[in-house]
Amino acid sequence: MDRSISADLIKTLSIFGVVFIHGSLLLGTNSDFQQYTSDLFRFCVPCFIIIWAYFFEKSYQKKKKINERKKYIFSKFIHLFIVFFIWSLLYFLNLVKWETINLTKLITTHFSGFGWAGQYFFIILFQLHFSFPLIRKVLNYRFIYYPLILILLLIYIYYGYFYQSLPDLIKKLGSRPFIFWVPYVFIGILLANQKLKKIRISNALIIVLIPFESYILNYFGQDHDPYITPVVLLSSIIFSVALLQNPIKIKSDRLRNVLSFIGKNTMTIFVANPIIILILSSIIPVGIFSNIILWQITLPFLSSVLILCICLVVSILINKSKLNGILN
Repeated sequence: MDRSISADLIKTLSIFGVVFIHGSLLLGTNSDFQQYTSDLFRFCVPCFIIIWAYFFEKSYQKKKKINERKKYIFSKFIHLFIVFFIWSLLYFLNLVKWETINLTKLITTHFSGFGWAGQYFFIILFQLHFSFPLIRKVLNYRFIYYPLILILLLIYIYYGYFYQSLPDLIKKLGSRPFIFWVPYVFIGILLANQKLKKIRISNALIIVLIPFESYILNYFGQDHDPYITPVVLLSSIIFSVALLQNPIKIKSDRLRNVLSFIGKNTMTIFVANPIIILILSSIIPVGIFSNIILWQITLPFLSSVLILCICLVVSILINKSKLNGILN
């Protein structure tokens, strides 16, 4: 089956965004440019959820019997959990402070979404796997679907613009509750079933509004979760819909192969990039580059490309080993 170039493009841009957010400071220092470029890439996780729901729905609807669907969900969950557990254990052994560890800290600090950069994504996916049938069913009942969309939009508005008034307990949960990601699952399912009105590909440029929203919030001193804001929600959805609805033609075989390879290996890149950053950070001296404007613009991208390339080498090694399908 031919791969979707549009999907691979979204996955490539999104995984580069993940790497940029995590590692763009590797070779340089913090700057406004680096900060707002990181904000621009906040579409990355929402887009991954949309892509996940899009392909999950395509496979799920092929299973006609309830037992087949249950087995499919369980098998996907088990594979995801194995990947989560192995990499979380690796990060635990690398980051643990043995003199302070106890059972509570073991679970809450290292295995519940706070252990390493990106671990929370697995916590979200675990919830979405088992809630997928219910989310899918909601789409069939407009009297539930439309009020729920309104409620979710209000939640995003409140989280985005009134975050400081939230109780501390809710703030500690961050963006981990699955309810925040339900709109993206809706979109993925609707896209898979071709039930969304087609929009122009140029609408994908709406993502440039994300750093503007962040700038305004920062200007007025408003704390906010970088992923749970109205502009991130709407921009990520429109960006994904615009690209997936409009087939992209790339003449260069080499570029298509690169996009395809990155698209196939986003999981490995996602789980490996934090440890690559940790290793490189221990090797590369801090502040060795001049803090001039040119470096402030180029170094974040050079850092991200370097990390991404090393992650791709790791992907190749894993793919050629017996650990392929276990670690990724």
